[in-house]
Amino acid sequence: MARLIIGRASPLYSYQMQWQENLAKTGQALINIYNERIKIALHSCQQLRLIVLVRALDLKDFVLFEEEIKSLENTYSWELNARGNLIGFNAQGQHCFTWQPHGAQLTKITPIPANALKFSLQSPPPLSPQTLLEQMGFKGSWVQIL
Repeated sequence: MARLIIGRASPLYSYQMQWQENLAKTGQALINIYNERIKIALHSCQQLRLIVLVRALDLKDFVLFEEEIKSLENTYSWELNARGNLIGFNAQGQHCFTWQPHGAQLTKITPIPANALKFSLQSPPPLSPQTLLEQMGFKGSWVQIL
C-alpha cells in the first residue's frame, strides 16, 4: 500500500461547515472537494495519469506504478481514529482515506499493483583519485606551485 497525499481540503473553507458536527457529511465534503479539483483538471486535459515512485529507505530498491486519476464515488463510511483524524472506509471495510483536520491534509491509501515495476540500483565501485584525474584529462600544467 502507498499513502498518497492528494491535497488539502477544508470543509470549513469550502462549505462553511464545522467538520466535527457530522462525520459522514464531512467525509462527503472531502470527496466532493477532491472531485471538483479533478473535474477542473479534466476540463484542460482529457486524461490524467499519476506516476508513483516508492523507494526503500536504503535508496536502492524502488517500485514504480501509474494509475488513472478520476473522480471518486462518494460511498465511504467515516470515523475518527485515536489521533483525531477522520478515516474513510470503502464498503468492504478497507481503509481508503485519512484526513488530518489540524492540517486539512487528505491522504489516499492506494494498493500497489502486482504488475508494478520493481527495480534496484547498485552502487558503483569508488574511483581512485588517479583514475578520476586521468578520465577528466587532467594535465599537470593546470597547477602552478608557488
